[in-house]
Amino acid sequence: WMLHNAFIWGLVNNYDNTSALNSFAEEFWLHKKASNIWSRIEVLQRTSAELEVTSVTPNDPKWVTAVTLGYTLRLAKWETGDVGLGVSVTKDFLPSDFQNVYGGNPLTGKIFFQVSEMKMWNL
Repeated sequence: WMLHNAFIWGLVNNYDNTSALNSFAEEFWLHKKASNIWSRIEVLQRTSAELEVTSVTPNDPKWVTAVTLGYTLRLAKWETGDVGLGVSVTKDFLPSDFQNVYGGNPLTGKIFFQVSEMKMWNL
């Protein structure tokens, strides 16, 4: 097995009447031969005004979190690309101001077919 990992931080200043909005993401990809397990955790600040959600404090940042876990099976591989079949599930965790609009803390799933190719130029 081989593990790839990334931690990402972002900051937006002076956006939409808010002094600063932070965002954090943690991603990993664990793979061996044709099996790929991957995940992403996103924790970010959003305002009610930005999402057009009615609120008493429309410009106060609120934390929103999404956790995704997925699996992709590579079905075929060639010199510069591959084809795979995958599945993922995402759980969202929202502040109470957003839950009424989004129907609580949504849980979503996907099944997908993936085609990827990368060809590098002689630079």
